[in-house]
Amino acid sequence: MVRPLVHERPVVMLTVLLEPYEYERARTIGLERAERYSAFGHRQDYAEAWTNSIRAEDMVPVDVANVNAALLELAVAKHLGVYWHGHGGALDRSKQYRHLPDVGDRYEIRHVLREDAGPRIYEKDVDYARPHLELWAGHIRGASALIFGGIRLVDAWEISETCGTCKRWPDSRRICQSHLTIPSSQGRNPQ
Repeated sequence: MVRPLVHERPVVMLTVLLEPYEYERARTIGLERAERYSAFGHRQDYAEAWTNSIRAEDMVPVDVANVNAALLELAVAKHLGVYWHGHGGALDRSKQYRHLPDVGDRYEIRHVLREDAGPRIYEKDVDYARPHLELWAGHIRGASALIFGGIRLVDAWEISETCGTCKRWPDSRRICQSHLTIPSSQGRNPQ
């Protein structure tokens, strides 16, 4: 089920409810990713990022972070009506998908830890040779996903250069939620 949700601030979001089988599939993929990443030493990287974080209280354990990311990817795919390949599991299905976007052939997905935060983009994500790539962001609450919207990555990077409230670092940006939009159906999943 997909329905618009008007939040306290003037930002419109979508709520996507995942079916139990969808939730369990994405949760399994997220746990497999966390296990695989820890086998390659990424758990230590995450622990260091948590320790050095300005807002450490906003960080979540690596297992939860991977599950939330997989749940949001599936929710966005469900809303857009595109294929979610669910790469990154223990069976190493990711080799054929590693170079592809998270959802379909053009959607990168970012889970944000707070409902009032915007997604972070990295300079390496911005590819002027592929200007069609989009960034979608949202937040997970149990089996429901709040989808904040999307924006082309190239546009997001350029907007963040001039926006006074977007945060900037040398290799990344955190863009404001106000830059994200939820377009009308445009042939997307009409649920």
